[in-house]
Amino acid sequence: MKRAASIYDGSKNARGHSAGMSLTFDKYDGDQVMQLLTVDEKRGDRRVIRSGLAFNDRPEFETQDKTREIMRELTQIADRAERHKKIAEYLYCLYSS
Repeated sequence: MKRAASIYDGSKNARGHSAGMSLTFDKYDGDQVMQLLTVDEKRGDRRVIRSGLAFNDRPEFETQDKTREIMRELTQIADRAERHKKIAEYLYCLYSS
């Protein structure tokens, strides 16, 4: 059974407003595979609206927790060349298995 979840929030503040909506679909016993997302923010005279549809095609063994762990590791690598080298290592492992 696939599961759908929706998240929405909005508020006014001193600078304008902030609102967002996310509708996600999860695979059975897994993480989200599709997400519809919109964000509407107003800061003073500037308004920014972003919307998108994302497909998260991950190998069966990979989870959102593992992805977060990898992203945290990558943000800790200050040297750009070293960070790109580590990304290449992860991609090689991902596509060679």
